[in-house]
Amino acid sequence: MDLDDAADELFGLMPAEFVSRRNELAKQAKADGDPELSSAIRGLRRPTHSAWALNQWVRSDPDGVAALTTLAAELAAAQRRGEMARVRELSQQRQTVVSDSAAAVADLATDRGLPMSGGAVGEVSASLRAAIADEAVAAVLTAGRFVTAVEYSGFGPAGVFLVPDAEPPTDAASTSVEQADADETDDPRAAARAELAAATEEAARIRDELEHAGDTVDEATESTDRLSTKVEELRVQLAAADEELLFARRKQVAAREAYDDAQTRLRVAEQRVHTARRDAEA
Repeated sequence: MDLDDAADELFGLMPAEFVSRRNELAKQAKADGDPELSSAIRGLRRPTHSAWALNQWVRSDPDGVAALTTLAAELAAAQRRGEMARVRELSQQRQTVVSDSAAAVADLATDRGLPMSGGAVGEVSASLRAAIADEAVAAVLTAGRFVTAVEYSGFGPAGVFLVPDAEPPTDAASTSVEQADADETDDPRAAARAELAAATEEAARIRDELEHAGDTVDEATESTDRLSTKVEELRVQLAAADEELLFARRKQVAAREAYDDAQTRLRVAEQRVHTARRDAEA
C-alpha cells in the first residue's frame, strides 16, 4: 500500500466511513514500519459534501468527465491560437457541459442517500468551471480527490488570453513592456489583485483548519457513538444479569425451604426410629 492507493480508497468512500478507515490505514502503515506513510495518510482530510459528490461522479461517469476535459483542452487551444469565434462557441458549450455535469453529480448524490442543497450544487458548478479553466484543478478532478469545492478567480495562467507565438520583442518593445509593468504597479487594480490573492490564501488556510476541526468532530462523534453503543449493550447485559440474579435468588429460597423441610422431616423420622427401637427392646 502507498499513499495513492490509500487516497484512491478513501476518496471513494461514503463520508461517514472516511475517518475510521483512514485511521485503520494509518495504523496499518505504522504497524508495517512506515511512520511517514502513516503520517501522510492521517493528513488526508475528509471531503466536504460537494467535494465527495464530485469524487463519486468521477468514479461513476468517466464519459462525463472526458467530455468536460476535452472541452477544456479545446478551449485552451482556441485561446492560444486567438480564435475568437471558436472561443465564443466553446464558451457556450461550457455552460451546457457544466450545467449537465452538475445535475449528474446532484442526481448521483441523491441516489447514494446524500442529497445536495442548492448551495452545494453551486459549489459543484464552480468547481467544474475551475477544472475547465485550470489544468491543476482538472488533474484533481480526474483523480477524484477533491477535498473541498474550488472557485477559479480568473487570475493566473489559466485566465490569461494567449495569442499565437510571435517573434521575440525588440528592445523598444521590451522597454514598452517594462514601462507597462511599472504603470501596473501604480494601478489600483494591481493592489486589488494582491488583496484578492492574500484573502484567497487566508480563506484556504481557514478552510483547512475547518476541515481539520471537522475531522476532529467526526472522530469524537464516532468515539461517542461507539461508547454509547457499548453502554447500551452493557445495560442490556446488566438487565439480563439482574433477571438471572433474581431467578437464582428465587431458586436459592426454594432450595433453602426444601432443605429446611427435609431437615424437619429427618428429625421426625429419627425420633420415630428412636421410639420404635426403644419399644422393640422393651
